[in-house]
Amino acid sequence: MARSHVLIVAEEPAVVEVLSEVIATMADRISVARSAAQALAALSAFRPAATVLDLSITRGIDLLRRIRRDHPRIPMIVIGEAGRSAPPDIGELGVAGYLDRPLDRAAVSLLLTVVLTRRAE
Repeated sequence: MARSHVLIVAEEPAVVEVLSEVIATMADRISVARSAAQALAALSAFRPAATVLDLSITRGIDLLRRIRRDHPRIPMIVIGEAGRSAPPDIGELGVAGYLDRPLDRAAVSLLLTVVLTRRAE
């Protein structure tokens, strides 16, 4: 699998830490955006091989919709909000994968491996 650049969009330090630990074994570079504004700035500066978005970020679902509209070819992995079910239109938003909380490191690794492998093909 080709190594690559992955963008993490999350506010919670614990989520960033878990994702960073897993992704560090798979990517050459990790960038972290802790707000919607930082995420949009990052996406205008570079094109990540994949983006992992925690929907619990402020206005997370709105950010997801905007990223899908403005950057439809960037694979998105979405982490659900604690205690909530997936948004009803999540399948229509073209995400590569959806992860429930609590985060399972093996599930993150497996899903990201699939996404990055598809991207490299």
